[in-house]
Amino acid sequence: MRNEQSPLQWQGFRLAGLLCLGLAIVKLTLVRPWSWWRVLLPLWTIVGHNALYIAVGFVWLHFVDDGEVSANEEAPDGYQLAALLCFFLFFDNLVGRLERGQQPVWQ
Repeated sequence: MRNEQSPLQWQGFRLAGLLCLGLAIVKLTLVRPWSWWRVLLPLWTIVGHNALYIAVGFVWLHFVDDGEVSANEEAPDGYQLAALLCFFLFFDNLVGRLERGQQPVWQ
């Protein structure tokens, strides 16, 4: 018997790709004059969230003793969706400021 579940979960990337495709169609039909940064924003949101998730995992593993590491089988989807929303809003705000010609605060 083979395990039907893939070790990688591609649903988020597929959804981001579908959103990017929809935004690209809207851009190319000249309905909205968005930059390509804004069109690819769903993909950057998924990549940024996953990079932060991996970084937090490495920091957590660094501070936990070897004998205390345990895997949690249940994924807390609520906070992951909230984190994706926060990443999306942050990147949308950043891209909007860059499109208007405003310099980010940290520069």
